[in-house]
Formats: sequence, C-alpha cells, structure tokens
Amino acid sequence: MKEQLVVITDRKCAADNFMQKLFSNIRRKFYLVLGFVPLVVVVSTFSPETHAAEFEIGPTYTSRFNGGFGITFSERFAGKYDLGLSLISEQKWEAVHVSNNGNFWAAYVMHKPSRLWRVLPSEFSLGANHWFKNQSPINGCKVGYVLAFKYRFGNDFSIGWRHWSNGDSCVPNRGQDLMTFGWKF
Repeated sequence: MKEQLVVITDRKCAADNFMQKLFSNIRRKFYLVLGFVPLVVVVSTFSPETHAAEFEIGPTYTSRFNGGFGITFSERFAGKYDLGLSLISEQKWEAVHVSNNGNFWAAYVMHKPSRLWRVLPSEFSLGANHWFKNQSPINGCKVGYVLAFKYRFGNDFSIGWRHWSNGDSCVPNRGQDLMTFGWKF
C-alpha cells in the first residue's frame, strides 16, 4: 500500500499539485466555493429550465463516521438533472489520514411517484463524478459514480445520503459516503 502511494506521489502532474495546494488552505477552499456559487447563479439566471440551487452539509462515513465533514452545492436543471460540487474535509479511516478532497458530479434524478408509500425517499439520483485528486486510500481513481437518495420536507429542506464509488473499476474501492442536511434556495 505504501509503495502504491509513493508511486502515485511521484507521478503527480501540475494539476494535482495545484489541487493539493488548493485544499491545504481553508481560504483557498472558500474562494473555490465563492467562485462556484456565482457560476450557479449566472447559469440559473440565463437558463429558464433551472429549478433551484441547493446547499448540503454533513458528516462523512466510510464503514463508520470518521471525523470528517462535507459540503455540497448543486443546481437542478429541467427538474431531473443535478450538477454539483462537493468538498470533503480531512478524515481518518482505519488509522490512515485521508487528506481533503472534492469532486464535480452530474446525476439523473428520479422522483418518487406520489402513489407509493410515504416511507420511500422523495428522490433517487445516479450519475458520474470526477475527484480533484487521487491520493486517497478510499477512492482509488479519479472517475467514479455517485448514488444518492433524499427525503424532502416541504420545498426547502432535505435529509439524504450520497455515496461515491469507483464501481470496482480500480482499487481500492472503499467508497465515500456523506450524510446530508440540505436547504434549497
């Protein structure tokens, strides 16, 4: 495992170095989020098919809650497509320090038919994601899948679970989970 991490570290490209520096500083993370939010607002303004932006926050989970947290900003298009940015903080997994990471993702959203039981989640979503950096013993590779479900309370609030995985296309394949509390605005 340590040899694999050394090889990955030796092969860093300029983009990986930039992303590592970006996420090692809270001020830089703030600027990234600050840059993404106006982008979502501009797209929302000029696209009549956007519905609402959503902010989600919550603890990270990998086999257990591991001391990290994540935030997600997303925008819904045509009522069924989500485009988002997620930032994941440092965390510990099986005594291994996992540094900050983040990803862009896009997902197709399926809504629960109103005639089904109320215990089912309000929404399921499935899509693809791209991690900013790939030095995590959790992710394994930069490209993967995202699966999520949400319970909506009224129009503005939600509780959900988001799971990122590489679908066993590379190793390791631990997956990254985020329990979310969301607010749509």
